[in-house]
Amino acid sequence: MTNRIYLKLKAIALSKKAKYVYQASLQMRFKAAMTLVLISLLFLLPRVWV
Repeated sequence: MTNRIYLKLKAIALSKKAKYVYQASLQMRFKAAMTLVLISLLFLLPRVWV
C-alpha cells in the first residue's frame, strides 16, 4: 500500500517537473524568437528609411 502511494507521489512530482521544464523551454524559445525579430527589425529598418 505504502509503495503504491510512493509511486503515485513520484509520478506526480515527475509530471510537475516535466511541465515546468516544458514551460521553461517554451519561454526560452519565445525569448529567442523575439530577439531574432528585434535583430531583423534593426537590420531592416535603416534600409527601409534610406
